[in-house]
Amino acid sequence: MPIKIIRWLDIAIGWCLLALVVGLSFSHTAALQAFAYIGGFIFWIVRSILAKKFEFDKTAIWLPLLLFGIAIFISGVIGFDPYYSLNEMRGEFVTYVLIYYLVVHNVKTIPQVKKLLSILIIASAVVGSYGIFQYFQHHIRISSFLSDYNYLSTYLVIVIPIVACICFSSNLKRKFLKPVLLLLLFVLFIALMFTLSRGAWLGFLCGTIIITMLTKDKRLMSFFLLLCMIGVFSLPDSVLYRAKTIIDISKYKAEPTIGPRFELWKFGLSKIREEPFFGIGPGRDIIIRKYPEEKISLMGNEHNLLLEIALGIGIPGLIAFIWLIGSLLKFLWKSFLSNKDDFKKAVILGVGAMVVSFIVRCCFDYVYVDNLARLLWMLIGIGVVTAKMGDCGHE
Repeated sequence: MPIKIIRWLDIAIGWCLLALVVGLSFSHTAALQAFAYIGGFIFWIVRSILAKKFEFDKTAIWLPLLLFGIAIFISGVIGFDPYYSLNEMRGEFVTYVLIYYLVVHNVKTIPQVKKLLSILIIASAVVGSYGIFQYFQHHIRISSFLSDYNYLSTYLVIVIPIVACICFSSNLKRKFLKPVLLLLLFVLFIALMFTLSRGAWLGFLCGTIIITMLTKDKRLMSFFLLLCMIGVFSLPDSVLYRAKTIIDISKYKAEPTIGPRFELWKFGLSKIREEPFFGIGPGRDIIIRKYPEEKISLMGNEHNLLLEIALGIGIPGLIAFIWLIGSLLKFLWKSFLSNKDDFKKAVILGVGAMVVSFIVRCCFDYVYVDNLARLLWMLIGIGVVTAKMGDCGHE
């Protein structure tokens, strides 16, 4: 009887993970997300009890992840607003870790990876298509089914590298999948352009460069070059003007959104010098709470992930975070080089490029929150388990 129940619990956990992918692709799905990851966690615990086997796979990033969590906790306790900061830690960091380890311990085979990524691809197709429809209906910066254009642009930066790597892998058994994925990439690219988010464009560019350099795939290079040419000759003037402002450095200070960022970063650096070791406490609104009299604090946060971490939890916390990302990329890089299976290499490379793209995107906005950060950590988990399968993972 326990064996049969364990099988049913494995199925239930799988469905929870699939539901979580769907929930993380759309806004206003907090109930679905909570049901998915809390339900999955409970099923996992019950399964472990019935199997009389408690496993904990620390993975290659366990130590910097632990130190980063300790830094957040200490800063939260002694920071400006402990109740707010610790509540933010519970709702953000703890949730990310829970989702990551839920994936790491329950996704064991390539078919499971393919199911999860298939649902992500389908969800992204819906999100991207509706975003384009939204633009032609209202001629605005699109948000599709997400909270705003910043969330949508970041979601696309997360998804595009994985879709691109899978599309150009030679392991697609169904011939119709490649043209479908190519079309999807085109849709996602156009949707990304219509968000008018320059930080996301730079993140996309960095991810593209990494993928093309590591794969040396001329087809991929040609495709992205074609996308750029299509963009130059067919995108609206509002998009092209926005793109030109990236390289026009002389007008940065006068630009209504770039100029204030420099002032905000300068403000953040000055406050980091005042609280270099433990920061003022974690939380996306901690600047407004701590410095309500400062006009610059009305921008809400540092609009830079690294500065936000240093200001919130101190320089030691920032070092732990950089160590965490570095350890992750090093592990994925080694796995990419040693793995021979084309699909696994595509997933590993896609996740690695996704992380770099996300970090670059977060240099200009603080979007390491909510659905975006949860989806990021879920996909990191998928990348890690795929890398751990090596060449002997179950097909």
